[in-house]
Amino acid sequence: MKKCPSCGRFFDGDNDFCLDDGSPLENSATPASSPAPTVPYVPTVAGIGHKSTATGIYFVVGAMGLVILSLSIVIYALAFRTPSPSSQDAAEKAVTAPNRASAASTPDVNTAIGSPETPPLSAEAVRGLLARWEKSQDERSFAAYKNCYAQQFFGIKRTKSGRQSRMNYGVWMNDRSKMFRNVIDVAVDDPQITVEGDSATVVFIQRFRSVNYEDTGQKTLKLKMLPEGARIVFEELKYVY
Repeated sequence: MKKCPSCGRFFDGDNDFCLDDGSPLENSATPASSPAPTVPYVPTVAGIGHKSTATGIYFVVGAMGLVILSLSIVIYALAFRTPSPSSQDAAEKAVTAPNRASAASTPDVNTAIGSPETPPLSAEAVRGLLARWEKSQDERSFAAYKNCYAQQFFGIKRTKSGRQSRMNYGVWMNDRSKMFRNVIDVAVDDPQITVEGDSATVVFIQRFRSVNYEDTGQKTLKLKMLPEGARIVFEELKYVY
């Protein structure tokens, strides 16, 4: 076969020029208009290939459906199952254990200040502590003064101007340390002592005098017997003039 380079038409081997425009023909192995090669037909059993493919798809889809259904049943069973008695007991113990530990670690105020094992407080011990308390201020011995008080102390201070201050142990000691810088004279007049078990109350007239200040008033002390001995746990100046 020969091909015309101008019009692209094919001619048999007897022609050397194009019959349309006279262009010289060129040799060509396969004409453009020749039919495409066909794939040989391989006979198969009717429908076997298509049926195998459809069956495989149906099998895969069915298997996936069974897996999803099984997972749904397992999740539902785990979500709504009732815990066994042993697991309930374990959960309750886990919740209540921190509460018991917290309660055990919380100190009892009554135990911290005094306990049934603490010996009773005698009137002699009260008078001895009151004497040490008065002497420590007269001699300006702040260490001896602090030793008369318990860490659980709470006090109320009043002045002639009517000012009132409520103080814990630390605030009270900071205030009193300034007082000890001056010459102090403290007198205790007519103490009235009331003892109840390991506690006692003392009411007396206090006469206080320093370099630039002086007052007189009724003071109340509350004492408690502790393992280290009797200590002041409360102090209040009722009135002052």
